[in-house]
Amino acid sequence: MAYCTAADVVALTGSPLPTSTIESIIAIADDEIDMELQRAGLSVPAQVPTTIELASLHLSAAKVLERQKIDGTSPERADLGDFSITNKLDEQIKAFKEKAKNYIDDYIRSQLGVDYLCVFSRVRDVTNLGDE
Repeated sequence: MAYCTAADVVALTGSPLPTSTIESIIAIADDEIDMELQRAGLSVPAQVPTTIELASLHLSAAKVLERQKIDGTSPERADLGDFSITNKLDEQIKAFKEKAKNYIDDYIRSQLGVDYLCVFSRVRDVTNLGDE
């Protein structure tokens, strides 16, 4: 079961992507959330907590915008005669990812406590050094 709905992602992003594409993106985002929780020794219960729903929504939104950036559905810049429109997709993507991370951290903190999260975050930061 997906942690958020395609309708919620469309409501947040205004994406014109087909529902089936958005559902696939949600599945990828949910798998990433599951992996992050597994690193902390946790899983998502049958009754999905609001923090996980919101993490899924925001991570899925970031991935939808990344997809639209790649396929040209939402170009970074559009020129219309004498004026141009600039999207700030990278900033939006970064903000959605940060919100998702915060919701995941909130869930971990609620389950394991602040002390564990501090150690976990430091280990995660060290293991992701080459990712950026």
